[in-house]
Amino acid sequence: MAGRDHSEDCWEFALLKLVDYEDVSRLHGGKMAERLVHKLANRLLAGSFKAYGYYGRGIFSVLSDRPILRLGRQALLDPVDLDEHDVGSSIQCGLSIVPAASVNLDGIAQQAETALAQCLTRRRTWLMYHADMVPDPMDAKIVRAFRRDEIEGLRAVYQPQIDLKSGCIIGLEELARWEHPEFGQVPPAKFIPLLEQAGLSDRVADKMLAEICAMVASLPPPWAHLTVSINFSVQDLSDPDMPSKFSRYFARYGVKPTQIIAELTETAFATDPETLKTALTLLQKKGMQISIDDFGTGFSSLSYLSSFPADEVKIDRHFVSRMLDSQKDRAIIRSTVKLAHDLGLFVVAEGAEDEATLAALIEEGCDRVQGYVIAKPMNRQDLGVFLSDYQPAAVHQPS
Repeated sequence: MAGRDHSEDCWEFALLKLVDYEDVSRLHGGKMAERLVHKLANRLLAGSFKAYGYYGRGIFSVLSDRPILRLGRQALLDPVDLDEHDVGSSIQCGLSIVPAASVNLDGIAQQAETALAQCLTRRRTWLMYHADMVPDPMDAKIVRAFRRDEIEGLRAVYQPQIDLKSGCIIGLEELARWEHPEFGQVPPAKFIPLLEQAGLSDRVADKMLAEICAMVASLPPPWAHLTVSINFSVQDLSDPDMPSKFSRYFARYGVKPTQIIAELTETAFATDPETLKTALTLLQKKGMQISIDDFGTGFSSLSYLSSFPADEVKIDRHFVSRMLDSQKDRAIIRSTVKLAHDLGLFVVAEGAEDEATLAALIEEGCDRVQGYVIAKPMNRQDLGVFLSDYQPAAVHQPS
């Protein structure tokens, strides 16, 4: 910070990321990605900034003695395009204030990194750092454990699904559970988003897929027909190697593709729709089924159903848990069931916790259900006991 006029209140520091840098590099090659880098670099050099830097992987730093976005909003935030090649990238920007007389540049850079990470998570173009963004120290340890493959405590549990006409078990949903040596049980809602943000969600997908295939291969003959649902992220299915991973696991364990259902949350469909549609179509051609999870919680449900390959929808527990007390939630379930059936899709209700809710779902024409009213998620050993003892309950259809 030598030469800085300390009479000024503050400077600003920014980190800029070419959001599509990795995709351009993967799809069009490193040279094309570097052309995007050079184009943004030339744009920044034309600005009135005090200092510049390049971190690598499409990330720049900028230091200014004036408000950065006011000084160069267009230079910083306008997409970068290589028109002659129909290739481009949007830009996201994390900002931090550099107080007068500050010499802690490492701390300032960390603040800008945190703001940029929040931009990526919240899908914002830019954010200024504030204290509420400080990450939980637990988050870094979780990411570090997966990065180092220190995940011995990661395991699968299974929750049965029953057919509401027969009362028979027809499938299972796999749910990831992780016991950290320091933090104990860490819920998936905590560690999965962190891993997706860090680009490490494939560590969970690979381990769970291997465990599921081994479990399916070991099912006794009376239960060999069961399907198993596994949750995937957009990152997982966008991996070009993912289809071959499925094929390797299926061949190793002798599992039929028709026994595996790939689940994605409805909100995931908005992330990279064309890439995701291609991946799902390929999986469906292999014989796998596709399930839209948490249906009704997004904003474009109808467009997803009409344009994406799918075999079933899962009604979110948010609606199921309140359907006895809310006519609106019950109406949403009723209309979802009718729409899905008209499109030739099965409907699974999640989160049924009592007999009254079960009866209401039967009345509304739901096909399948899972929830505590049937069984809690259980490990592989307990699942074996449950299956051997299970007797289909009498399921009374509405008159």
